[in-house]
Amino acid sequence: MNDLESAIPNEPPAQASELKVLQDEYPQVVEKYMPQDLKDSPKPVYAVDVGCGFALATKAITDFVGENIHYRGIDTKPLMGAKAWNEDLKGQVVFENADATQREPLGENNDLIIIRNPDVFGSIQHVLSSGGITNEWKKILLNSLESLRTGGYLFLTTHAKNELEAILEFLPKDKTKEIIPLGLIDPSLQSKYQIREVVIALLQKV
Repeated sequence: MNDLESAIPNEPPAQASELKVLQDEYPQVVEKYMPQDLKDSPKPVYAVDVGCGFALATKAITDFVGENIHYRGIDTKPLMGAKAWNEDLKGQVVFENADATQREPLGENNDLIIIRNPDVFGSIQHVLSSGGITNEWKKILLNSLESLRTGGYLFLTTHAKNELEAILEFLPKDKTKEIIPLGLIDPSLQSKYQIREVVIALLQKV
């Protein structure tokens, strides 16, 4: 989740305008980088947003997939903000308090797992950290991958290149295929929409 999302359980009025800016960024990112075979899907699409925070990407994702999306946003933190920022959405949308270090909450045969800006090094200084991925995030990443159906997608964004490099190095190579390899989000989108995510990857389970 975005740092601003994780900092406060419910948005004070002073933060609302910045949260709205963040929410308005996501349609452009989703349209450009989400799997195109999920767009306006005629079949049910099961998606889990891990560590969803305020779920500011949810509207963009549900609009992209359409009425057949079954979306679950899960987080260990309070989700009142996520519900407040996501009303009248397409498809079936549920927000749940759940711990993704446990396998069961993620379910089975998901088509899409979204993980945005995980603090995989376990430090607010993660951009400069040279340490490895925390055990907590190792569990979350492996559980997320296992919960996907064969051919399902893992959509990742981070604030720093070394974070995503560590994730891709950790995930088993024999179970994933890079659809969009590690790379910068389109600089034109970043400058136009003030996008905070910097690096992105899209993996497919094989």
